[in-house]
Amino acid sequence: MQVENLTDTSSESETEPLEIDDKTLLEIETLNKTIIEYPYDYESYIKLITTCSKYKKNVEIYKKLNQCRNNMQKMFPLTETLWIDWISDIENESNNDNADPEIDETIKKLYELSIKDYISVKIWCKYYQYLIGRDTSFEIIEKILDRALLSAGFNVNDGNTLWKLYREYEFTILSNFDKDTECYKKHYKKISSLFIRQLSIPSIHLNQVTEEAKNWFNESELSEILTSNQHEIVLKSWNEMEKFENLLKSLDNSSKIVETFQNYIDSIINKNLWAFDPSVIFSVFERFVTLCCLDENAWIKYIKFIVEYVKDYSRAHDVSVRASRNCYWSNKILLYQLLFWEHSVAIDYEAVCDKFILASTSARDYVNLHIELISILFRSETKKNSDITFYFEKSLQLLTVNYPHEKGSYLRFLQFWLNWEEFECKNMLTSRKIWEKIITCGTSKQGEIWCEYIKFEWRNGTKDSCRKVQKMALNSNPDNFHKIAHLCLSYERIHGEHEDYLNLHEKIDKVNERDKVYGAHKHGEKRKFNFIVKKKFEPKKQKTYLPNINVAQNVKVQKKAQPKLDKMIDNDGFAVPNKRIEPTKTSDYSDNPNLTLFLSNIAYNVEEAQIRKALEKCKGITSVQIVRDNFTLKSKGFGYLKFESNEYKEAALKYDRTPVGGRPLYVSLLKEDKTKPNSFKYSTIKEDNKVFIKYLPPDMTSSKLEELFSKFGDILNVRLITFKDGQSKGIAYIDFKTSEFANKAVENMNGKEIENKQLFVAISDPPAKSLQKKTPILNIKKSFVECVNKSKETGMHLRIKPRSIQIKQPPENFKAKSNDEFRKYIKN
Repeated sequence: MQVENLTDTSSESETEPLEIDDKTLLEIETLNKTIIEYPYDYESYIKLITTCSKYKKNVEIYKKLNQCRNNMQKMFPLTETLWIDWISDIENESNNDNADPEIDETIKKLYELSIKDYISVKIWCKYYQYLIGRDTSFEIIEKILDRALLSAGFNVNDGNTLWKLYREYEFTILSNFDKDTECYKKHYKKISSLFIRQLSIPSIHLNQVTEEAKNWFNESELSEILTSNQHEIVLKSWNEMEKFENLLKSLDNSSKIVETFQNYIDSIINKNLWAFDPSVIFSVFERFVTLCCLDENAWIKYIKFIVEYVKDYSRAHDVSVRASRNCYWSNKILLYQLLFWEHSVAIDYEAVCDKFILASTSARDYVNLHIELISILFRSETKKNSDITFYFEKSLQLLTVNYPHEKGSYLRFLQFWLNWEEFECKNMLTSRKIWEKIITCGTSKQGEIWCEYIKFEWRNGTKDSCRKVQKMALNSNPDNFHKIAHLCLSYERIHGEHEDYLNLHEKIDKVNERDKVYGAHKHGEKRKFNFIVKKKFEPKKQKTYLPNINVAQNVKVQKKAQPKLDKMIDNDGFAVPNKRIEPTKTSDYSDNPNLTLFLSNIAYNVEEAQIRKALEKCKGITSVQIVRDNFTLKSKGFGYLKFESNEYKEAALKYDRTPVGGRPLYVSLLKEDKTKPNSFKYSTIKEDNKVFIKYLPPDMTSSKLEELFSKFGDILNVRLITFKDGQSKGIAYIDFKTSEFANKAVENMNGKEIENKQLFVAISDPPAKSLQKKTPILNIKKSFVECVNKSKETGMHLRIKPRSIQIKQPPENFKAKSNDEFRKYIKN
């Protein structure tokens, strides 16, 4: 896009400043970072566009302005003003005498995008004026004007502008032909049809259009039009609509506008005023959603009307797409969009799934969206079983990533998947894997789930697999034990041996007997008889007040029970004492902490040799020891690293969080006491040669990162941040040899998409943690003081001191009495 000619295009641009101060540049960069980090922050887009528009004479700022407009258009629908400003700036780039074809196509594309967001008469008029100025053919202009009439011509207030524009265009063409020619007759009929069409729709300009028609038609023709049944229906409809139009003009309150529009639409539907032409009510709906674009109920009302009355599913899909761009958080609107998606274009699975997390307030909503999406894929003509299974697996993966702690919500999705695999694909191997997932997602105590699992094995399994599931169900302590037991008995009656049948009966009888003793109505109620007896007959303990003594001196500490070891027998048959297992010796490490480092987060299957190999670049290691349990000899997950000298030990701290066995190995200083050891602290100040990266894909590795960023300069170190279990947090740091290499990496990689994730790359500059910690405390103190003051005002505060020891204040006129005065009382 050429922007060099922008400086000489308009008088407005001459007043715009070319130079931009550092403060404004910093503000622009800050807003850019905010948009990258929070792509749905509408206010940041508006602020950035407003700021850049003031300096659009500057070539670099103008590029950022257009980039921001493009990004915003992808995320949100733009208002009429934003579209007109954007298109006007692009039009100023082109020369009217010799227009650039590339810019001309860009402008047409922007006009086509703008008329899809909201219905705007003003944008249609500008589109027409632009085409007229480009010497566009008659056929193209007439098509654009016809589209404009269908889109915005039924607007009872502003639609008349488009009708007049179309007639004036036809008048201009008509003046170029003789009356006897075919072209003259064609355009004459066109003008007549425009008058007749406009007189056939309710409008505030009906009287004005009638007066203009008198100058075009003769009296008989006009009388025939005005006395037709359709014109009478139009007049009747306008009389009903005019009341609401006048009311809307007088309203300022947005809540009353919403209520008035709803009553307006209900009146048109109930009185059937839209039947002769649905475009009338479509026009009212468009005005409603334009004024109340963030009201999801307005959009839903619009979609429901199209589906229930007009039954135009293609139009319903277009409206639902526009609705989801306005109310991207609405789960209901996104469900409507999915319902009508198959009536328009092929579905982009990845693009749709990205919207799900924004429109879901719970795991249940998220599951419903995925089920609806996959059900659409079922009805696809090109569907393949393998593709559907892939989408099921992908959806389950997204569920576990976005809602890892709500596995109970996956049940409906897993059952939906199970029905597909069992009845459509006949894939029992995958079906059994799904059943394992169902049982492990918090349903192991639900008897109904176990009953379905047992019936599944009856239909598809063998005797062994059926008995295996039945045994698991009975041993899981379900909430409906007797129903499961009845199912198992039914199976054994038909397929089992006599011994199997008796064994099952015996187990059920034991459960029934236990329920009678404990008085439990359900098998799931766990009670212990001795606990009940003890609670019932044990006398209640009385509170006793003891002198303040050192209780710890009089309490005998019970030794922990040691595990029994199997006895060994020698050749003569005598018992041989068990060989004593030596405990892990840690004294040699704790005695000399200056040469020792503490290792933690060690995977339980990792051996000392693996740690040595992972730290082979670390010099001066004399020994590596993992602390193990004294009896089982299993790793406890921590250990020690000893060095020849203190210099080697200090250098080894740089190898903190080195991956070993799929988990980051924590390397930290050793403390003599048993408090948590101090770990190695990375720098918390700005480092110009270090790059901070976030929003990395989950499967990103250090080697891939190094390969990706090595083209920008020499890399000293790559550090991928992970959780304790070794999974990536999506964050990394890269140390470059120089700051120039780091800046080059930021310029080229910031905002770049990798595996459908937009990277955030910046120079490492961690925020100060002390301020973050102090703020919540101040808020807590403030809220506590407010609560106390409020309680004092209402008289609801509690006394801290008991009444028995409270000192009552004497009255103000109280005077202390002397001993002589008390003697007088006694004598009397």
